[in-house]
Amino acid sequence: MGSDTPQLRYRALRLLMVSAVMIGLATLAVLLFLLGVFRDFNLGWAALSAGVGAAVWGGVFFLGSLVVAPGLGQYITNEDTRVKGPVVELVTETRQSGDPHLDGWVRAYVSARNVFGLSAVPLLILAGLFFLA
Repeated sequence: MGSDTPQLRYRALRLLMVSAVMIGLATLAVLLFLLGVFRDFNLGWAALSAGVGAAVWGGVFFLGSLVVAPGLGQYITNEDTRVKGPVVELVTETRQSGDPHLDGWVRAYVSARNVFGLSAVPLLILAGLFFLA
């Protein structure tokens, strides 16, 4: 590891990832139960629940990693949002650290960041429609 490499707390990152996954799965299970998907399957409610569960995972891991390992963000070199017809892609380029373990955590950080970033706005819009409509 070079001198510009942050000292990361890998044990704390691992605990954060496990916690984020568990909280995301718990959110998914609670939503599936509350929306009645276990009683009468509805693909729309199941997909919405999965999206909210993924957004919760992304939010918990991304925001938690800002506290636990704030140096992960320094490996992001470029971000670009590309619109290809109805598809929006968030492309994030990272630089290699030379440590495959650290690069894996950077990829997890970028994935959680993208999931959280791309899901936060639609969920806020849906929440606004729910409360205002």
